[in-house]
Amino acid sequence: MAAIVRQGEAATAANIRARVPASVPLPEQDHFIEMVVAEFAALHAGNAVRFGLRPLELSAWRNQRVEPR
Repeated sequence: MAAIVRQGEAATAANIRARVPASVPLPEQDHFIEMVVAEFAALHAGNAVRFGLRPLELSAWRNQRVEPR
């Protein structure tokens, strides 16, 4: 999640799929992506630190992207 935010990319399934760690088994990747999309939908300044993000990073990302919240 931090990589997507820091790169200023959209939180789309395609962008998430491009960053799925090799440790996630292929049969579980779709579920993993669904979970990450849900985490992005629930992301706010109070829980951003769980993903290694500072609230200001999250705010800057949201201001430059039009994302569903």
